[in-house]
Amino acid sequence: MKFKSRRQTEYYYDEDEDERLPVRERDGHFSSRNRGNASRSSPLRTSGREAAGRRRERNTSRPVQSFFAALALFLGAGFLFLFAGAWIRSADARAGGAGVIPAVIEELIPESVQKAVSGEAGDALPEGEQVAGEDPAAPFVASESISYISPGHYLLRETQAPDLVTFSFAGDILFDERYAPAAFALQNGGDITASFDAASLAVMRTADVMFVNNEFPYSDRGEPTEGKAYTFRASPARARWLSALGVDLTGLANNHAYDYGEAAFLDTLDTLDEAGILRVGGGRNLEEACRPCVFEAGGFRIAVINATQIERLDNPDTRGAGEDTPGVFRCFDDTRLLEVIRRSGEEADFVIVTIHWGTESTHEADWLQTSRIQAMAEAGADLVVGAHPHVLQGIDYAGDMPVVYSLGNYLFSSYTTDTGILQVTFRPSQKRMTQLRFVPMLQSGCRVAALDGGEKARVLEELRSWSPNASVDGDGIITKR
Repeated sequence: MKFKSRRQTEYYYDEDEDERLPVRERDGHFSSRNRGNASRSSPLRTSGREAAGRRRERNTSRPVQSFFAALALFLGAGFLFLFAGAWIRSADARAGGAGVIPAVIEELIPESVQKAVSGEAGDALPEGEQVAGEDPAAPFVASESISYISPGHYLLRETQAPDLVTFSFAGDILFDERYAPAAFALQNGGDITASFDAASLAVMRTADVMFVNNEFPYSDRGEPTEGKAYTFRASPARARWLSALGVDLTGLANNHAYDYGEAAFLDTLDTLDEAGILRVGGGRNLEEACRPCVFEAGGFRIAVINATQIERLDNPDTRGAGEDTPGVFRCFDDTRLLEVIRRSGEEADFVIVTIHWGTESTHEADWLQTSRIQAMAEAGADLVVGAHPHVLQGIDYAGDMPVVYSLGNYLFSSYTTDTGILQVTFRPSQKRMTQLRFVPMLQSGCRVAALDGGEKARVLEELRSWSPNASVDGDGIITKR
């Protein structure tokens, strides 16, 4: 790379014109060889007549320069005014949950790179095998320890420890091949487990029920939602990655599940069903979208509900399910959500609400989060777990009901950000939750790793600073303050 040198301007004193004039060589460039002691007989000396002419030219040009300077100032002020207005509107939109801001999303990977790293594109899902049993219509469930009982109702036949059941919750995942996390996995032969260290994999795989927020559709069909800043879609083949990670249950109630329209959304439902991955928060109609997923172990029943508060407009990007139309469970108006919580409490011993809400990229819960938790507690919810802000948020309590406002991104980009998994442990014989624990992790460079030592302590201390009503000990165990 070539660099232009900066030269020092040299001057001499013109006695005729009584002013300093620049010393120049014949080619017009400043010269460091000619100092300000140039004699009157020097060929570089400028005559008084020529200097006077230049002064007249400068004086004539000053009004023009002043005009352009004023114009530039006016245009600059106008630009700043427009920028400020756009920033304010953008802040309002973020508070309303509109879209994903660039701080947490990467640019698309070039198509040429996608083709180079993707050797699996278009791979078909393996055919699902039906669970052996008396009901030939029972849906396929990938986990060998989970059996179908009836729509939305499942039996945990075996758990990792006697008389203990562990549910684990993680935040947002993204398997769109155009973005870094999926491209990284494809570069590693399509092995999604290469994106996690051994400790984080163990946390996921040892959970009796592992939940993630599935923030994209699985489909090769559809068109991106017009006017939406970010639209996601992954090949149906990527659904097998969920099983490889130990995921049992996915949440679909979010602001990206419908990014490619109805056809892609319906493909998502079919793809997850064929892969044996349970789903909640979206369906072919309102009844299916609102239906909780209930798990039973030792006579103890745990219900998981999934809803989204993010789509707050009359014509949202993500369509809410109708009586006979597919979509997600929307709950900005929480009337139906509270009804579902009450009904679930009649069927289950413990009710967990997973909800998409909050303002992106802030560690503080907004009023649409804090103002709703008391009503959910009164309706019968026992735990609330949030997503959408793409960063961790604090923990609160409404009575005895814990609220984890946001688990942040889990595997969503290559950016470095704190994340983690919420572990919820139950003792069926006592019909109660015995422990709530946050396991700190770090997402960085398309990989997730569990933290220990000083980094673990740092994340837990930050969590404490955002959680005035909760105590978090050195092992991440959460209790009411």
